[in-house]
Amino acid sequence: MRQLIGKIALKRRIVEEVYLSEQVRCRECQKTVPIGVEVVTVEKDIRPKKVLKRAFYCRSHAGDYEARARGEG
Repeated sequence: MRQLIGKIALKRRIVEEVYLSEQVRCRECQKTVPIGVEVVTVEKDIRPKKVLKRAFYCRSHAGDYEARARGEG
């Protein structure tokens, strides 16, 4: 399961897509958690989208990404 939470614009053509994902190994604490956040940095003007970076975080370490993706911060 992968559910889009939101998108964060970094530059004109580069966007971070923030997803809620299952079975994630956190990049910060190295723990495997049942529900976490996947952050995919993509170049959006290219078809198909070019993935530049992919990172996974547990919910406690991904608070900043979740808030920015939902427009709360």
